[in-house]
Amino acid sequence: MAYGGYYSKTESRVFNLRKVTNLRFFFHGILGGENTTAVTVAPIVVDHAPLTVGPEPTSKTIGNAQGLEVFAGRDTTTVVVYLDFGFTEGELNGSSISVFSRNR
Repeated sequence: MAYGGYYSKTESRVFNLRKVTNLRFFFHGILGGENTTAVTVAPIVVDHAPLTVGPEPTSKTIGNAQGLEVFAGRDTTTVVVYLDFGFTEGELNGSSISVFSRNR
């Protein structure tokens, strides 16, 4: 890898190995009903849903996800998704991950 500074020559740098963290959590997006976590506005879904340690909605909550899903397309429907996963409990407390994706 190389480091370039303003008006300086390029210098070689040695970086530490990256730490790999395996994540496992469940996103509970619910449209409508008593415990709604997402709202549809035209072709846009606005999410604010819990993240839990298990697949059941009653599992311990370890954070929340907030974001948008936009449905668009002329011949086929494409979904563009932006979600930010914020952790409020456990080892990842205070951390977040942002996902931007396109599905067809």
